[in-house]
Amino acid sequence: MRFIDHRVNVHFLSGAELLHRASGSPPHRDPLATLLEWLEQAQGLGAVVEEQPRLESFGAEAWLNDPEGNALLLLVPVQSAPSRG
Repeated sequence: MRFIDHRVNVHFLSGAELLHRASGSPPHRDPLATLLEWLEQAQGLGAVVEEQPRLESFGAEAWLNDPEGNALLLLVPVQSAPSRG
């Protein structure tokens, strides 16, 4: 009988790190300003804003529809303040 050793490294990520990896966007100091720039570009390409941009604890988000009517979420993660040790 053969046994295989499956060792796994576990890394815990902060909420901002998870959002960065999920969204592909680096965290921003002013996520709402960045989101408003992105929305302007998206609307110039035919997107329609369905829900106005809002600032949440994790960043800024807005729901829109692309020109074909598909819903999508624009998300800009907020950069966390450095922890003071």
